[in-house]
Amino acid sequence: MDVATLLEKAADVLDRDGWCRRYMHGLNGGHCARGAMAVVLGFDASVFYNKYSAVALMQGVAPAEDALLRHLGLERGSPVINRVPLWNDNTVPWWNDWVAKDHGEVTSAMRACAAVLRAQQATPAVQATPETVEA
Repeated sequence: MDVATLLEKAADVLDRDGWCRRYMHGLNGGHCARGAMAVVLGFDASVFYNKYSAVALMQGVAPAEDALLRHLGLERGSPVINRVPLWNDNTVPWWNDWVAKDHGEVTSAMRACAAVLRAQQATPAVQATPETVEA
């Protein structure tokens, strides 16, 4: 699956299940931006991620998160993000939890980023899925 498809499907998951802050998978059934990407990649939303699945999840979502951050004008390690004491290394969760106004802003950003990637024909493939994890 390419990054644009991952972002589009994650936005669809948020539309279907709902959006939340501060949890990958909220009690109301909703997801944060990263949590929605995890669902698309096939990670079970009901389990706590062990160190192996957490690594695979990060490998899977990193290209999409980097593209989304660039689209938002925020790249990993940018001074704007590093001035914030929380989520310095996980900037999509930081944006989801503290900057995005609502569900619509998150899904609109994901879809707009996917459209830009498709227009540029620069949408790298996502490699990690739960099946690629060694227990």
